[in-house]
Amino acid sequence: MKIDRMSGQNAGVAERRVMVIIPAFNEEAALGSLIPKARARCPRCDLVVVDDGSTDDTLKIAYAAKVIVLRHPVNLGYGASLQTGIEYALRRGYSTVAFLDADGQHEPEDLEKLLAPVVSGQCDVAIGSRFLDPGSYRHGVFRKFGSWAFSRLVRLLTSIPVTDPTSGARALNRRAMRLYTREGFPDEFPDVSAIVLYHRYGLRVCEVPVRMYPSVKKRPMHRGMTVPYYIFNVFFSILIALLQEGTPAKEE
Repeated sequence: MKIDRMSGQNAGVAERRVMVIIPAFNEEAALGSLIPKARARCPRCDLVVVDDGSTDDTLKIAYAAKVIVLRHPVNLGYGASLQTGIEYALRRGYSTVAFLDADGQHEPEDLEKLLAPVVSGQCDVAIGSRFLDPGSYRHGVFRKFGSWAFSRLVRLLTSIPVTDPTSGARALNRRAMRLYTREGFPDEFPDVSAIVLYHRYGLRVCEVPVRMYPSVKKRPMHRGMTVPYYIFNVFFSILIALLQEGTPAKEE
């Protein structure tokens, strides 16, 4: 991992304790417009782009936007990008982080709504749900069924009534952040299994309504033979989460 400190955005970390982590792999199409929107909606947040070995102009766009840039020399996966951002946040003393997809699916205007219950201490983790916002984008039949099935499974395993378990729109406090740095945390599809870990480590989880949109990418992440691969990896990561020792996360 290589860390580049860009001018302005990293100043006054002691006063600004919230970080927005933007994992990005070949996201040149949306990143340039996403960063100004996020900065406008959360002006006291530090924005961090984790470039996951992109081969397009993602890195160039992040530099031009003067955000903090963390770089992977090769593509390591979405989960690994979250880990890199969180490790940086923990080392630098941030109290709260939020995740914002770089492909245009998440609405930057919802950042404040996502962060509010965590910053106020209402919960340790806030998950943004598209199903609680009647005007939000819905996936097709297969993805909708998958979300329903994973939601039922999560509730069975944890008693947490999450409506959108595959949502990547989340906010975490430091207790929750530390779970992402544990050995064995999934590199690729961590969203569902992370909820199991939240439960096993005694974290409080809440959901807030957020808007989501279709990705600006021409080719979706899960299609064709990647669908069974995705399903297998999600179930495997859930199994690993269930096997981990569940000791409560300590307060700092």
